[in-house]
Amino acid sequence: MAAVQSTPHGENILEVESRRDGRIRTLDQLLKACQVDLKVWEVERYTVNKWEVGAKDPDGEIVVTPLFQVKATLRRKVMKAGQPIVRPIDTPKRYQTYTKPPGRRKAVHTALILPDPQFGFRRTADGVLHPFHDWRALDVAIQMAYEVKPSYIICLGDMLDLPEWSDKFPRTPEFQQTTQSAIVAAHWWLRRLREARPGAAIWLLEGNHDKRLELALVNHLKAAYGLRPADELELPPSMSIPRLLALHRLGIHYSDAYPDGEHWLTDRLLCIHGNVTRNRSGATVQAALKDYDVSVIFGHIHRMEMALRTKYDRKGAYTIGAYSPGCLCRVDGAVPGRKKRQNWQQGVAVVQFEGREQHVQLVEIRNGKALFGGRLFEGEDRSEMVQLDTGWSL
Repeated sequence: MAAVQSTPHGENILEVESRRDGRIRTLDQLLKACQVDLKVWEVERYTVNKWEVGAKDPDGEIVVTPLFQVKATLRRKVMKAGQPIVRPIDTPKRYQTYTKPPGRRKAVHTALILPDPQFGFRRTADGVLHPFHDWRALDVAIQMAYEVKPSYIICLGDMLDLPEWSDKFPRTPEFQQTTQSAIVAAHWWLRRLREARPGAAIWLLEGNHDKRLELALVNHLKAAYGLRPADELELPPSMSIPRLLALHRLGIHYSDAYPDGEHWLTDRLLCIHGNVTRNRSGATVQAALKDYDVSVIFGHIHRMEMALRTKYDRKGAYTIGAYSPGCLCRVDGAVPGRKKRQNWQQGVAVVQFEGREQHVQLVEIRNGKALFGGRLFEGEDRSEMVQLDTGWSL
């Protein structure tokens, strides 16, 4: 009987081969000897090799014998599904209990960053005041102060819009006699902010709109610049943002000297109002990353933007960021500007920091609502409450 062997390779490939033998010389003989069912298998490829071997017979004569090797690779006609290489893990019924406490508990500080309310009004022909600030967004900011319990609150500037004090834009009649109403509304909101966090350190930065008051005095009424009543010489000048908003009564610090006014939360995190604007979304924070060697949070552009950059010092790699939390004024074209349809977004920022470690989270406010920490904050229009509390008609 011919010497043959069959070698399976998985479920679908079979190799058959005749050994050194002279009786199997063809493929058909090999398949018959290996009992291959051709209804199941088909020949993919085969080879036939022949060579001769000489040997002496009993009489000492040389006899030449031909030998053959026939080899074939077969493939199953109907492939069987093989065992998958990737399979679900077979988990044990019980895992050993492994517990590890969360990160170290340290004195982590929290700051709430509030951008550009731009308190101001436009008076229509029927005498009705229409605000530039967004009462619902401002109410969300107050709710956030109650929620995150910040140790620091930084208002990034442009607390007031002051359209009738501008030399750059025309002072049309609709803006006249609206400054007092804006001051009353802004002070009321700042008082609510102080009530939400009585022990927090609150800073208000001067913005370019707030600067309009000082510039108007310097350019048109120098004699009024810096004047104080005789019995309030220790307070800021009468015609100044800190005095008009009565910040001394609220315990709120004021950082003037725009555009150089600033407040450092840490030695690597700076808060400013900002004086650079790029038209394309994301371009302003990219520019800030080039201008600063520390992380910076700014307002001014009324857009929510964030960009990060990895830097290196002798201690290794560290990350700086540029952040713009948007604004708290209206974004529907009510604020005076060059365009009615502005690329603006409302929001605030929550900062957590400890030492040189910091985390900045931008929180978007959309249509008077914000999601943060698993909660939905819904703002309300508090203008009627302002009128009841102050007796001033808005």
